[in-house]
Order: sequence, then C-alpha cells, then structure tokens
Amino acid sequence: MTKGHLITCLDKTEVKTFDESGYVGTGPFYPGSDATAKQLGGRLRILWDVIADLKRARPGDVCFLHSEGQIFGPYVLTSSFKESASMPPILRSSNITHEYWVTNKSLFDDINMDEYGYVASIEKPRGCNDKGTHLMELFLNQAKGIFNGVPPRFMYGDIKKVVKPLLYHEIVQLLDIVQFNGDWSPSQASPFQTAHLSDITLDLSDYGGHLYCEKLLEAWFMENMYPDSAQHELIESMIGKYDYYSNSTYTYYTNFLDVLAYDLDSNYVLSHCDHCNSVNRDFAQEIRIIELKRDYIGDPAWVVDQVEAYVRWAQAVLNPRATIRGYIVAAGFGEGYQEMKASKPHIAFIQYKITTNGLNLERV
Repeated sequence: MTKGHLITCLDKTEVKTFDESGYVGTGPFYPGSDATAKQLGGRLRILWDVIADLKRARPGDVCFLHSEGQIFGPYVLTSSFKESASMPPILRSSNITHEYWVTNKSLFDDINMDEYGYVASIEKPRGCNDKGTHLMELFLNQAKGIFNGVPPRFMYGDIKKVVKPLLYHEIVQLLDIVQFNGDWSPSQASPFQTAHLSDITLDLSDYGGHLYCEKLLEAWFMENMYPDSAQHELIESMIGKYDYYSNSTYTYYTNFLDVLAYDLDSNYVLSHCDHCNSVNRDFAQEIRIIELKRDYIGDPAWVVDQVEAYVRWAQAVLNPRATIRGYIVAAGFGEGYQEMKASKPHIAFIQYKITTNGLNLERV
C-alpha cells in the first residue's frame, strides 16, 4: 500500500531544481561551536526527528512538495533517503550522539554544507501539475474538518525541510486538489543516482540500556515498520499486521501522535460524500496508536490519559466504527500499570530493552 509525504522546500527555485534533477533533499540541523550541552541536546532531538521522518519514506511512496504556499506534485519516490557523501563526519548519522557532539563541537566551525545532507530520488508521473496548487485549498478543507494533515506551522516560512506524513484519505484528496489524471508512468527517466550515497544508519546498541531521546525510539520504529526490515516481525508480533503507518501524525493543535498504524478492509472501495463530494474517512478498520516514552514510567495513568485522547481523535477523524488499540512503549513501568492494564483492556504495555543486538520489545 502506498504511503504519502508532504515535504517543505525553501522556495520554488528549489522545487524546480528537484523536479529537473530527479531528487528531493533535506538538510541537517546543526548548532555553533559555542552551544551549551543543553543546546546541543535540543539540536540532536531536532535532527533525530528529521531522521525518523526520513526513515518512514520508502520507494514507491507518493510525495508532494510544499513551497511558498503552493503544493507541487505528485511525485513518486524511487529510493529511500540516503546520506550525501559530502556530509561532514560530525553530522553523519553514526556520529550524532550527545557525547560525540559535546567532545567534538569545535568541528561545527568548519562545516560547509553546499549540498543537501539527505537525498532521495523521485520521478514525476505524466499529468503532474507543473504550476502547483495553492495551499489555501487544503486549509479550507481543514476548516471544514475534512483534511487533517496540514498543521498550522506550515503557514510560516521559517520551517525548513519538514517531512509530514499523509493519511490515506489525505493522499486521495491531494490528488484531487492537484487534478492529477492518474497516469503513473514517469514523464522522464530520473537522472539522479543514489549509488554513491550511504544509508542513514541507526545503531542503538551503544546506548547503555537507555535512549537519549524518544526520537531515537521513533526512528527505530519507522525503520522496522517496513515489511522487509530487519525487525519487522518483532513489531508485528507486538501490534499485529497493518497496511499503513506514519509517525508524528498531527492530531490536535501542537499535538503529534508518535506512531500510527492502520489497515484497510480488503473490500474497501474509496467513496465520496453525497453532499460535499469529499473523500469519506471511514477507511481504517483496525487502528493502532503507539505512544513512545524513553523513560521508566512510575505512574502510567497520565500516559494512559494521553493515549485515550488519541483514541477519541481517531474515532472522530478516521473511523468511529474502527477497532482502536493503544500501545505504550517505555523503558519500564511501576506497579500501577497492572491496575491500569486490567481496567483498560484496549491498551497494552510494552517494555523496550537495549541489547548488544540493538533493541528488543517485550509485553508486560
């Protein structure tokens, strides 16, 4: 099943470069050498947030480019995101740890990023809208409660390289808005090659049993939710099978759901509302809401309340008739979780453990 992404670019010139060269890029975030340890930690969380988003994007996914209030596309990803060969060592994914940055922060003064740090190849289908479509059409749909996927921060120009997941009905609506004619054959062969690039690495075995930030856990999930990934069977054994997944899914104002997984009924046929012609949203039959916590949770009641709020959102926005299950993943739980587990059978508790082989999950 195809997933979708909305990628923010700096300006329309950048969109044109991506379009003509057959790739899309996003740059790394890095501080100055005078940054404090706390500031370095903040930048690391932002960088791992970006990498978690990039780990979600896979070949065959649909992506749209957002720039200067317009939407361009659709495009089709023909590769996953990879690291540029020109990436400075301190910014390579294998080195973006708090300890490494604190020890080597003087290297930030020598960084000169002329190219994008993370790139993926794209193809433009025939019939793709070259002129773009105004973003306001999405906000008008959002105001009607139809389109949920564009958070308010997309209106501001200071947000660079945001890779936003799109839900299934949002992909379909965007295809309608850009008036795509449905011909998925590429308009031209992509001239961009990723053979000289390296994979974005994710090695959690050196974290000593405790992750530095939740975004590392989120990145691991995005890397292994894919069916052919190394630990996909482990995740599937915890939450079951699914067709679609996303991370940092926009729910309420400034609230982002860590991981969302859902599937479609095999007999599902996309339909439109008889009154407003909008895409019906009751497509998700089985919905899984996964809340990630890097710490030990002594009293899980507040996390359960958080998951319950997301359940209400899924009922309102996705499908009120769906079977919705919640999962809380943390480093451990206090004794109170047993009582919560008994009173909330639709919520499961999963403990993560760092091992020499990486990360393991275990129901408790």
